[in-house]
Amino acid sequence: MDRAESIKRELQALVGAGRNIEYLPSILQYLDLMIEKIGAPEEERSRLASGLVRVLMEDSAFLESPVGHKITNFANEFADSPTLN
Repeated sequence: MDRAESIKRELQALVGAGRNIEYLPSILQYLDLMIEKIGAPEEERSRLASGLVRVLMEDSAFLESPVGHKITNFANEFADSPTLN
């Protein structure tokens, strides 16, 4: 799950550069679960993706940021594809 790992590294770089991401622990937890659940049934993938997007919606500025868009796109693709990388 290279894309999830790439997003995690990008988030950690933002934090390292002084960006405060209030829901970072929850976002990272969802990304880790998605890595574990690749190939899971569609219902489970959809539930995880929806949960991640709900967390992102708590911070509209972050949701609308480039990395927020990247995470949202990833979540949507994860829900639709059992073999997403």
